Amino acid sequence: MVDLTGKKFGRLTVIGRVEGIRPPHWHCKCDCGGARNIKTGALQDKSRKNHSCGCAKIESIAKASVAAKERNTKFDHPHKNHLKWTFRNMVNRCHKPGTRRYERYGARGISVCDEWRFNPTAFYNWAVESGYEYGLWIERKDVNGNYCPENCTWKTPKEQANNTSRNRFIEWNGKRLTVSQWADVLGVNQKALQHRVDRNWPIERIFTQPFRRLSE
Repeated sequence: MVDLTGKKFGRLTVIGRVEGIRPPHWHCKCDCGGARNIKTGALQDKSRKNHSCGCAKIESIAKASVAAKERNTKFDHPHKNHLKWTFRNMVNRCHKPGTRRYERYGARGISVCDEWRFNPTAFYNWAVESGYEYGLWIERKDVNGNYCPENCTWKTPKEQANNTSRNRFIEWNGKRLTVSQWADVLGVNQKALQHRVDRNWPIERIFTQPFRRLSE
């Protein structure tokens, strides 16, 4: 039997043979200060390049855990889940046929820029840097343009409704506003104003016939 005393395998240095054990085992000291008894075949197995007392495995698991944590915490924000939901829906309605509202986005040629689509973290970082707060929704400045940094901002649901491609603008006294905006200006109920518009009242009558004022 070959004497392995004094030889080094990975982090283990062979101190001597362990008597009375079959198959033959060797008592080894690890670079970390630990010790381990290991059989001849395992020591000479060339596929095992990092022999140790067990510390190498522990270190490997720790490194993997740190790496996984870094991958999962590249973006940290109290409302991370809402932004993830926003991102997922934005991509789906532009690039996934059959998704709800796809016909209003992807089917019209509207897409998400590659910078965001293939790197969600880039989108999350842009969101925070551009003023994102919980309760705001992503809005395209040009309703016919794509989702990209230069064409997007954050708006309240009401502000967003005023920019939708389906919203109707009304011009009166030199101002061109949406029904919602006119309701705010006039201090009237939006539904009442919308009712007049839907019934195709003449513009003059829409604005001159008295409304029931909103209660204070």
